[in-house]
Order: sequence, then C-alpha cells, then structure tokens
Amino acid sequence: MHRTIKYFSKSTIGKTAFNRIKQSHCIGRGLVAPGKTRFAGNAHAAESIQRCHSIIEEVTTNPALNMPLVREYIFCLYLNL
Repeated sequence: MHRTIKYFSKSTIGKTAFNRIKQSHCIGRGLVAPGKTRFAGNAHAAESIQRCHSIIEEVTTNPALNMPLVREYIFCLYLNL
C-alpha cells in the first residue's frame, strides 16, 4: 500500500497519467497518503487504493506508457500473497 502511494506521489509520469485517467473515471478523491501514527490514516489509505485500483491497473498496463517494471514494483506484494 505504501509503495503504491509513494510511487504515484513521487513519479511525475505516473502522477500525470493517473490524474488523466482519474478524470475519465469520475473519481473525486485520488490516492490518500497514510498518517504516521494513526490507524484511521492507514484505513483511509487502503480505502483509496481500493477506490483507485482500476485506475492504477489501467496506468500500469497501458502499452503507450511502457511501465511493465512499475507494475511489478507496485503489485509484487499482491503476487506474494
């Protein structure tokens, strides 16, 4: 969760692609960074990942953006479950 949010907050290409696709999906709030000490902050961050999962998948699988390594970087935690 932290890895996904960190990537899209730091990467200019990822953030731009995410915001463009987010507008077409009509999602108001995007990804929410978790707080450092509050459990509720982690819950809100997890909820934002669920809300934006289709956008994240669309950004990372788009062949025009050429982001296969990013997909492995972001989703490696899900593959290990």
